[in-house]
Amino acid sequence: STTKEAEGQEFCSIVEENLLPSALLGFAYTGVAVVWILSALFISWILKNKNDPVVRIGQIEFMILICVGAMISSSSVIFLSLQAGQDDDFRWATVGCRTGPFLYGIGWVIEYSSMSAKTYRLFRMMNNPTLQRVKITAFDMYKIVFGAVMLDVIVLVAWTIVSPLEFVRKESGRNMSDGLVTIDTYGECAMTGDISIFAFVGPLVGLHACLMIATNYLLYMVRNVEGRYQEQK
Repeated sequence: STTKEAEGQEFCSIVEENLLPSALLGFAYTGVAVVWILSALFISWILKNKNDPVVRIGQIEFMILICVGAMISSSSVIFLSLQAGQDDDFRWATVGCRTGPFLYGIGWVIEYSSMSAKTYRLFRMMNNPTLQRVKITAFDMYKIVFGAVMLDVIVLVAWTIVSPLEFVRKESGRNMSDGLVTIDTYGECAMTGDISIFAFVGPLVGLHACLMIATNYLLYMVRNVEGRYQEQK
């Protein structure tokens, strides 16, 4: 029992931690496993059929990068699901808070920038009215992927240095019934500084939006290319 505010007033209290239910965690982990298994199968299929003309046209290196990006981004679910109770050590939950955005952001950018690179390469080759020979190597396209990933990493690192996320538990309310006080709490990833989260999420969303718009513009520009070369189908 505890005494609050007034002498002689006693009541019992329990803390309701409201942790993520096992069923929800199982569903999330199953989704991650499905993404990993499908990505691994796709990579195996690509490598097995790497000499097939259609597969080679699809640019093997970038198709594999898309699968790898999906595996990295989906892994963020595992880290962001880490949680801790009121009396538990918050260390691993905090690691999850800080690692999740890196995995999701970098994985997503690898996926989309790989698609951008593939499509831009096709656009350059097809948009050649003078019919001059155009040589665009995979290394040239890697620069697009690397540049996009580095922009994302710069924002994420700045976020981690200036105002890193930390797992905390907060009280959401109290209910009293028959002398028993139930204290409802919940866990979340919170900023440790006074800076708004939008100072970092905003640039990340902007970068991702620009990459998405640019990619879809390129896909639109090559919409009339022969079907076997199409990336948007």
